[in-house]
Amino acid sequence: MAYLSSSNISVFPSTRRGMKQVSARLMSEASFVNIINKLIDTDGYVITPEIESIGNIDFTEPFEFNIHGYFFSVDRANRITALFPYAQTIYANIYLDDSGNFKELKGQDFDVSASNWQYQGVNFSSTDLTQAQDSPADFSLLLFAKNNSNAWIVPVESRVKFDYAYALGVDGGEV
Repeated sequence: MAYLSSSNISVFPSTRRGMKQVSARLMSEASFVNIINKLIDTDGYVITPEIESIGNIDFTEPFEFNIHGYFFSVDRANRITALFPYAQTIYANIYLDDSGNFKELKGQDFDVSASNWQYQGVNFSSTDLTQAQDSPADFSLLLFAKNNSNAWIVPVESRVKFDYAYALGVDGGEV
């Protein structure tokens, strides 16, 4: 497992990130996640491959993904891929924590040394940690896989966002 520096990742909604993202703390994390999960039919998806049809990645742009209603934005995709230079796949994994009546994202900003803050709300691994023997993740998303040219791409199954068979028409009276 690996984590990113707190300054290289943003997450919304997030209620417990110290002094960072004050505006996100003003909203109810559980309410937003519930709304998002009602709008999508998958537990996770990548938002920003450079070329949608083949999954190429623009390593100079922010890399965004959603896992179980939580939006993550990493300032550059190579912050993640550099953690696993010899892996064939990279997953993002999250754990949820029961806090009273609501579940919220477990793991927040953590000072691992005097000036090295890491965000531990999402961890990255070369395997799907929902299948782990010890402390399995609640949700996992395949972010990257290497193609035949040994280049990182976003796999097609991670680019699927919505189930179009269930889309409702606004003008047909369904909404």
